[in-house]
Amino acid sequence: MIETIKAGAGKQVLEFSHNSTAWLMAGLGISAIAFSQFIGGILLAGFWASIIAKRRNDQRKVWAIWLTAAGAAIFVAQFWPLPFLPDFVPVQAAMSIIGGLSGWIVTMVILVGDRMEVRATDLADRVIDKVLPKNEDDR
Repeated sequence: MIETIKAGAGKQVLEFSHNSTAWLMAGLGISAIAFSQFIGGILLAGFWASIIAKRRNDQRKVWAIWLTAAGAAIFVAQFWPLPFLPDFVPVQAAMSIIGGLSGWIVTMVILVGDRMEVRATDLADRVIDKVLPKNEDDR
């Protein structure tokens, strides 16, 4: 039995019995673009996110930036074609732009979190110094 999903804009047909990529695309909720367009968009989103994240020394932060970019690119692919973009804009361009923007946003969130950590440490030290004496003669 061959099950097919016909896409709207791209006129692509996904045949579930012949390849596993159709299952992946259907599982992600993507039916309007081809698998090669999807992979290209994910790779471009990861490229721009990697360029934005190159100054990060912590690999966990790099992975957070890259995975957020990939998630944002998948989100764009799920709702493609977007109503506010002209028809001549390729899906890979939209996915890469959104991936880069999400990488930039995550980078800003990480920088703010790092600065808050430093200030919170100073604030906690001051509170502890006021509440607890430094030595036993201060009691």
